[in-house]
Amino acid sequence: MYTGWKKIYAANSRNNTIYVIDAATNKVTANVPVGDSPYEVVVTPDGKKRYTYLTITAALCL
Repeated sequence: MYTGWKKIYAANSRNNTIYVIDAATNKVTANVPVGDSPYEVVVTPDGKKRYTYLTITAALCL
């Protein structure tokens, strides 16, 4: 398991955003709007792409 991630991504379905969290400080560094009710965030193994599933519209957001 790769443990060198510097950012954590968390879905916030209450305000339809993804939080970007600094892993070293545990502080939110960005709040990215993505659409209706994001459910979870998946990051590719190389860390270059992030995907989230929007539960209300049943869509995949890149």
